[in-house]
Amino acid sequence: VNHLVALHNEIVSFCKLMEPKEEEMKERQDLVDRFTALAKSTFAEEGCQVDVFGSQATGLCLPTSDIDIAIQINEDSKADEKGTANTNNNGKKKKKKKKKDSDREEDKGGKEDVSDSKMVSKQQELEDMENWDKNTGSPLQRLAATLREQWLDDLSYLEVIENTRVPLVKFTHAPTNISIDVCFNQKTGPQAAALMHQYMEAL
Repeated sequence: VNHLVALHNEIVSFCKLMEPKEEEMKERQDLVDRFTALAKSTFAEEGCQVDVFGSQATGLCLPTSDIDIAIQINEDSKADEKGTANTNNNGKKKKKKKKKDSDREEDKGGKEDVSDSKMVSKQQELEDMENWDKNTGSPLQRLAATLREQWLDDLSYLEVIENTRVPLVKFTHAPTNISIDVCFNQKTGPQAAALMHQYMEAL
């Protein structure tokens, strides 16, 4: 047998030996489904999308590979609020540039702005008092708190890593010994996984 053919056969045999079995892939997918349900319940108010990327998404994982997950939190409402605020500010600037109102009307308008600001501040204060018992931490801390509350008996390891380029929640599911890394609002990972799928299909 040609030595190159023998090397090829050895590589193929090794790949088949190392790839996860069908029941192992099902176990991993069941864990992903469970975590997806937990994440969507945690961020139900904002709305979120759970994307799996890395070797789990491409099918190139090993039985011991961790699972990479990106949670995309819907921030449209916050963006709309910022957009509305910016529009209002731009409108105020344009009005100031025109200077069509009299000095007396400008003073009156200034008093109204101060009054409106006080009302908004008072309303925010009341909302904070009503929601004093709600979790107002970062998405990382909120997810970690939910994991501690609902998966405590299933966790052998849990860590929140915030001081890094891509903040993560890392945990290990004890019954399966599978580790999961979770990041937020990172789209490059899922995009890279989709691109890898295209390359694999083209081969």
